[in-house]
Amino acid sequence: MKPAVREAYLNFDLSQMDFGILMNAFNEAREIDEGIFVEFGTGMGVAGRMMIPQLKDEWFYTVDPFKPYGKGDIDPWEGVNQNMLKGADFYLKEEDTTIKTLSELAAEAGCNFVHERIADYEFIHRTNEKFKFVYVDSDHTFQHVQHLCRIMILNNMIVDGGMIVFDDVSCYDHPTVDGFLQRNNYIKVEQGDFKISYRRGLDNALGFFV
Repeated sequence: MKPAVREAYLNFDLSQMDFGILMNAFNEAREIDEGIFVEFGTGMGVAGRMMIPQLKDEWFYTVDPFKPYGKGDIDPWEGVNQNMLKGADFYLKEEDTTIKTLSELAAEAGCNFVHERIADYEFIHRTNEKFKFVYVDSDHTFQHVQHLCRIMILNNMIVDGGMIVFDDVSCYDHPTVDGFLQRNNYIKVEQGDFKISYRRGLDNALGFFV
C-alpha cells in the first residue's frame, strides 16, 4: 500500500478516496432503464447520501449485516491504536442513525429505499432483481471479493452496460479480480488508488479465476 493511501485512511480523508470515480459510474448507470442500484456495505452512509438524492423513482438497496467486517488482507491501521482511530467499529454503533438518515433522504427524493440487514452474498442469492449499478464496499479481502464477483457474474446479475465500482482496492489483490472481470468482458472505466469502476459489455463469455 502506498504511504499516501495509508495516510488518507488514517486521517479518514474522504477528499482523497476517489468519490469522483464512484459518481461518474453512478451517473452512467442512471441512463440505463433496467435494473436496480445496490450498495454492499452501508457503513456510515457516506456514499448513500451522495447517490440517493438523485434517484427519484429508482430502487436503491443498501446491504449490510452491521457486523464487523474483516480488516482486509492489507490493513492500513496495522500497528496503530485501532480503538482510538476506528472507535471499535464505530459505524456499527450508528446503524439506526445511518438508516434513518438515508430513509429520510430517500423519502424526500422520491427514491424507493430498502435496507437489507444480511450479507451481500446472501442478498445476491435471494434477489430476483438485476443490477444496473453495484458498489462493492463490504469485506475487503480477496477471498470475499473474489466470491462476490463469481456469483454476480456467473449468475448474470448485471445488466448490459451496468456498472460495478470496487472500493478499497489497495486492501487486497485486486489485479486478480481485474483479470477475471476483463475475461468476462467487463471493461475498466476508471482507476484510482481507492476505487476502480467497470462497465459490463455485451455478450459476456464466462471466465474463471486461475
